Amino acid sequence: MENLDKLNNLTKLYLSHNSIQLVEGLEQLSRLSELHISHQNLPEGEKLLFDPRSLKAIVNSLTILNVSGNRLASLEDIGLLVNLEQLMATDNDLTSMKDLGKVLSRFIKLWKLELNGNPLSYKQKYRDRVVTMCHRLESLDGRDVNEMERQFLFSWKAMRKARQQLTIKPGNKSHFEEIDSKSPRPPPTMPPLPARQPFRLHLLQQKRKRQLMGL
Repeated sequence: MENLDKLNNLTKLYLSHNSIQLVEGLEQLSRLSELHISHQNLPEGEKLLFDPRSLKAIVNSLTILNVSGNRLASLEDIGLLVNLEQLMATDNDLTSMKDLGKVLSRFIKLWKLELNGNPLSYKQKYRDRVVTMCHRLESLDGRDVNEMERQFLFSWKAMRKARQQLTIKPGNKSHFEEIDSKSPRPPPTMPPLPARQPFRLHLLQQKRKRQLMGL
């Protein structure tokens, strides 16, 4: 990717189906809004790489990005493109829903997302989980996300979270048990022992008893 530094007014760049291994040379394209760089002819075992300097240069302007078919195992490298509205990343090697959620949480303007063809797209409840990761998502893998579906899934997520917080795992104390265990308790007390008679009084009683018996 060379000789782009003079194209200061460029807004759309289509470079799909080439042999690009590194996305670079975009430092002067501060107006670039669309970048299509899908399905590169990469060497065996290699993935598409991104020069952070180029991404920082287009972070404010880029709204549409197509990186499909580039063996990407993560979207972390493009996570700083916080103004993305449309992201196409089909046919890659994305497997972790947790990592995906961390990246998508930064794309607060994202309304169109395509991830079909990745290993994670075959996981149970894939669509439900992805919809709850993006508050403004309107289209996922070519299927519309309507408001009723979105509200239902967010309610389901909130209910599930609340249930998990209420569940007490084996071996753990409940909230009330923890409070009770931390409360100060008075030391145990023994019942008072009966008062012992003075030894001198005991002797006098024995002497009196013998005198009565002698009579």
